[in-house]
Amino acid sequence: MGKIKNILLSVDLEGNGIVNYDSSDQKKMYLNTNLQNTMYVYYDNVAYAKKVFTETDGILSYKIKISHDCLMHGMYVEKYISKVPKITVHDALFYSFIASPEAITTGYLNANTAETQKKKGAITLLDAVQTCNAKSYLDQGGRSGSKVSKDDSTDKADNSIFKRESVGDIKYSTKGNIDLMSLQFISCDQTYDRFAFNPDKFNMFKNFLVKRMPTFNSELGYYLIKDTTVKLPEYGILFSNDDVLFMVKDFLKKLLSLYIKRRNGDVRVSSLKIKLVEDVIEDTYEKGKAWITISSMKDIEALNFETDFFYEQFDAVQAEELRKEVDRLKEEVEAKEKAETLAKNERNKIKNAQKKEEKEKKIKENNQ
Repeated sequence: MGKIKNILLSVDLEGNGIVNYDSSDQKKMYLNTNLQNTMYVYYDNVAYAKKVFTETDGILSYKIKISHDCLMHGMYVEKYISKVPKITVHDALFYSFIASPEAITTGYLNANTAETQKKKGAITLLDAVQTCNAKSYLDQGGRSGSKVSKDDSTDKADNSIFKRESVGDIKYSTKGNIDLMSLQFISCDQTYDRFAFNPDKFNMFKNFLVKRMPTFNSELGYYLIKDTTVKLPEYGILFSNDDVLFMVKDFLKKLLSLYIKRRNGDVRVSSLKIKLVEDVIEDTYEKGKAWITISSMKDIEALNFETDFFYEQFDAVQAEELRKEVDRLKEEVEAKEKAETLAKNERNKIKNAQKKEEKEKKIKENNQ
């Protein structure tokens, strides 16, 4: 087996009922269509399933779906600490969050007045779309509440009647990929606008990550994408092959164990297949290497491959010299632009003064 550039995913799910609801605004899709009588509700007290709509020869049809966000939330809801602004003002909490296989794999964004840290996720997972002929319908439900008045002046209660889309047994499928180029490197550099964390706090980052990923032993350095046309190295961390394997396996375990449960519906993964991509042109969803079926945690633990690394280490001294040269050129350009702006402003000032003088001269001539 050659070096692996990417990992394709093919996932089937099955369950019962609806697990991902949409806004009541979806009702507008059914107006003046063949589905108006069965799916349109005038009032807003209705819960529709998320859907993919198609129209053929004026006939509107749909398939129920589970959104990417719902799938990812179902995989990580028990693993993440709360994603609230408060964790960003506490270094230990924040670095405990970002220094984890989950955050590195799925990405994060923390924007504040001091600095913005962000990491692009390595996972692409499309919405899971219905593959069976299950037919949904609007079911009527009700909620009962306490009496409107606490005295005996009225027997009215705070009850409500609503409509909710329902369905029986249902199957879905989705596909995606794990981008090993994005997964293998974390930038701590402002140059490329990929500042994932403050390099001054690397020791804190490393201490937290080693506890979750014992294979991690990388250090900060300068790295350059192979065959890039921009020969300016980037400061960051390059993970080892063992680290990449650890994070891939961690994600596959969560995907295989995915189980989304609501009060009136649930769904779980029924089939998981992966394809290890050596050639991005030949190894696609439709052709190339055979799919590998993942049916148990043992299959995931047995998974082994060599990652194709897109980054190579760059000499630190040369990197600093290059950066100084870039900074010098940047200062020259900024100084030139500033001088041109000042000269332009001076020309405009002179021109405006001349116009004002001519205008005043004309006014005097007219008054004489």
